[in-house]
Amino acid sequence: MGKSIKEKLISLLGDLPEPKVGLQPKVIREERLKGHKRLLVEYFIEDNERALAYLLIPNGRIRDSPAILAIHQDAIGPHHDVGKSQTAGLTDNKEQHYGLDLCHRGYVVLCPDRPCFEDRKPKESEMQEMWGFLGEWRDFFYREWVATKLLFEGRTMAGKELQDLKRGIDYLCQLEEVDETRIGSIGHSAGGFLTPWLMMFDERVKVGYSSCGTAPLKSLFEPKTRHIAAAICAIPSLFKVGDTDDVLACLAPRPFMESRGDKEFPEEFLKKLYSRQKTGTNN
Repeated sequence: MGKSIKEKLISLLGDLPEPKVGLQPKVIREERLKGHKRLLVEYFIEDNERALAYLLIPNGRIRDSPAILAIHQDAIGPHHDVGKSQTAGLTDNKEQHYGLDLCHRGYVVLCPDRPCFEDRKPKESEMQEMWGFLGEWRDFFYREWVATKLLFEGRTMAGKELQDLKRGIDYLCQLEEVDETRIGSIGHSAGGFLTPWLMMFDERVKVGYSSCGTAPLKSLFEPKTRHIAAAICAIPSLFKVGDTDDVLACLAPRPFMESRGDKEFPEEFLKKLYSRQKTGTNN
């Protein structure tokens, strides 16, 4: 009997090494705020790699609460200084505070850093030494370098990110405050792209919401689209198997919602980006 479409799609993600070490979670810092407490936590995602995340717990939650994995977007622009801080409500852009918003609605929320963002990017001195010649776009190109390295190793950035997020689900499931049968995922842009893939990849995620993340990937390469094909989308031979709609079909019968605004990027950002493309400048 041949492979299902789900099995074929997952096989395209490359090698998916299972960590031999447990999570070994650690609380770095705990803050009690109005309506909730915010914990900075750390846990193993690979044998030699730990990740930081914000855990948001509503006041009064003791056990068996519904939980959400809040996946942050890519950076708007070249810098990757913020990741988990966006969804946890620590940035100026309130539109990205959906992790905090859901915590205020009674959910336990985990807001992890994705690879190469915030606490998962090299120190400033290392970035300057290795990538300083790229100017302000060094963070962006560093992430592309990491994605290319993974391809040479037989892995993909998408597969790596999904493995990391799966460890986030593992972390939520071991919390006494969380009902492991009621876990969902939410994300915008790249986070919105990852949400349905995560639901397909890990069926413990029972419900999902994606903002600006479910366009067919073939549309990235249409002449009139002029969209940015991020490293996360580099899944070899994907179009030989399917596209985003096939991923979405694998989610049934679990509830899933998608949305998309008229404009995904701020107008000023697009003007600045395209002016740089025309002039070839990094300044």
